[in-house]
Parts: sequence; C-alpha cells; structure tokens
Amino acid sequence: MKQLHLSSQKIFDKSFNVDFKGYTPTEVDSFLDLIIQDYENFETELKTLQEKVEHYEQIISEMSQANQTLQGKLSSIQQQEGGNGSMIDLIRRVSRLEEIVLKD
Repeated sequence: MKQLHLSSQKIFDKSFNVDFKGYTPTEVDSFLDLIIQDYENFETELKTLQEKVEHYEQIISEMSQANQTLQGKLSSIQQQEGGNGSMIDLIRRVSRLEEIVLKD
C-alpha cells in the first residue's frame, strides 16, 4: 500500500492563513473535521483488515502444514495398498485354483 501523506492528526493540526477575502474559518474547520473523521475511520478499518489478513495468513499456514501431513499419510497408504493389492490378486488366484481343483 502506498504511504499516505496525511493522518488524522496532521489534518487536525493544520492551520490556514486567513486573507481579507479568504474562506470562512468555521467552514474550513467543519470540512476538515469531516476529513479527520473519515481518516480516523479509514485508519480503524485498515487496522482491522490488517489484523484479519494476519489471522487468515496464520490459518493458511496451519492448513498448509495439515495438508502436507495428510499428503504424506495418503502417500504411505497408497504405497501399502500397492503391496496389498498384489496380495489380494494372489489370494484371488489361489481361490480360483482351489475351485478348479475341487471341481475335478
């Protein structure tokens, strides 16, 4: 995010020179009060959003770690099933051979 040139305090502290045909100081002050209020609201909202971003980044980090753990477990299970799959095929073959032998 780009650096802001003003803050609510800088706006509050700003003073203007009044010329003979210048602006009405109360009108300028009331307008600046609105700007200050907006800046304070923006600063509060920005802080809230930054806290949310940090919170969600933490959640993403935790979920990423959990995902890596589960990927490792899945890989391990798939490797074990690969070995068990050939055992299952072997058992099926033996079962078929037994059926053939018992029929004869």
